[in-house]
Amino acid sequence: MKFIKIMPLIIFSLNLYANIPIDLKKDCKADKKESCNDIGVLYQMGKEIKKDYQKAKIFYIKACNLESANGCRNLGDLYSFGQGVELDYSKAEIYYIKAYRVNNDGESCNSLGELYSIESWEEYNLTKSRTYYNKSCKLDNQDGCDGLQYILNKIENIKVKEEEYILLKKELDESVQEAELLEDI
Repeated sequence: MKFIKIMPLIIFSLNLYANIPIDLKKDCKADKKESCNDIGVLYQMGKEIKKDYQKAKIFYIKACNLESANGCRNLGDLYSFGQGVELDYSKAEIYYIKAYRVNNDGESCNSLGELYSIESWEEYNLTKSRTYYNKSCKLDNQDGCDGLQYILNKIENIKVKEEEYILLKKELDESVQEAELLEDI
C-alpha cells in the first residue's frame, strides 16, 4: 500500500527534473540554493526546457527557503507580474523584502522601489519607493539610480501641480470676492 502512495510522488519528482542539466539536478537535490534558482530560471524563461511557471515557482520556493536572494526575488517577480500565479503585489513585497534581508541585495531594493510606485496597488507610496530606489542606488544598482531619478522627477511634478492648484484656488477665491463686491454695488 505504501508503494502506491509513494509512486505518484516519485513520478512527479522525475518529471520535475526531466531535461534539466545533470549538474544542476544533482546540486539542487543536494540543497545548493543557486542551482535550485537556476532551474527555476530555466523553467520561467523556457530556456533549454519547456516554459512552466508552476515548476519555476517550486524551484524558487526551494531556493528562497535555502536563503537564496535570487530565488526569493524571482519568486517575487512571479507574483509581481502574475506569471503562473495570481497577480499579488503583497506577496511580491514579502519575497522582495526577504531577498533584501538575505543578501542586502540592490536588485531587490530596486524591485521594491518599482512595486511601491505602482499606482494601482493599495500600498502605493512614493516615499517608500524613493527610499528603496535610494538604497538600491547606494548598493551600486544602476536601475535603482534610474528609478530614484524617475521618482524624484515625479515627486517634483506633484509639488508643482500642488503649487499651481494653490495659486488657482487663490485666484478663484479672489474672483469670487470681487464678484460678491460687484453684486453689492
